Amino acid sequence: MIRNYEMMIIINTDLSEEDIDKTIDGVTNLIKENNGKISDIDRWGKRHLAYPINKKKEAYYYIIYFQIDSEKIIELEKKYKLMENILRYLILISK
Repeated sequence: MIRNYEMMIIINTDLSEEDIDKTIDGVTNLIKENNGKISDIDRWGKRHLAYPINKKKEAYYYIIYFQIDSEKIIELEKKYKLMENILRYLILISK
């Protein structure tokens, strides 16, 4: 069943602009490789974290809106856990 999702990604601030773009491209390519469609990418920019993550107090925030088969979410999460540049992520079902 295809559903709408939104995913917030928190990316390490130690990266260059190119590396951040490569990380976002990697995330979106994984969605596309699993027959998903990207609706929008909302770039929030650099923000303070509520609590330190890996001794970092700031991170880049991105929200990606997409549609994908609900069975593919588990595969995406497995791959996102292995991406070093992503400090945290959260995938939610959207309306």
